[in-house]
Amino acid sequence: MLHHPGGSYLELVEATEETAHARAIAERAERREGIHFVGLATDDLTRLHRVLGEELPGLAAPRSLVREWPFGDATLPASFRLTQLDGRSWPDADLALVEHHSRGVIWPDVLPAHPNGARRLTGVTLVVRDPQASRGRLARLLG
Repeated sequence: MLHHPGGSYLELVEATEETAHARAIAERAERREGIHFVGLATDDLTRLHRVLGEELPGLAAPRSLVREWPFGDATLPASFRLTQLDGRSWPDADLALVEHHSRGVIWPDVLPAHPNGARRLTGVTLVVRDPQASRGRLARLLG
């Protein structure tokens, strides 16, 4: 995982077990190459969902999740809430709005340096069939 103190990070995920979550990861990998999931952080998912839900098609109801996160030689529970955007309305990538509740677990004060020297994620590039339509959808989401 690559993290920037400003809040952006890159998480590389692989399906390693036979679970519903692992199957969903494998299905994404079969659909397209490249970035499969883009999570956009928010501090108040309930309010954001209420505001955007009236304007954006395909916005799912928020759900709470907990998963074990590597922490030193052990794992700790990391909890968050997210709402995903339906792939039919949002074919650009699997997009979600995420409210983290365990920032200290996911982003401890000191992270190991990445071997390639990378220090931050400065942008995301999506390859899409219709750039103008994608730009319009993303403008409604991001303002």
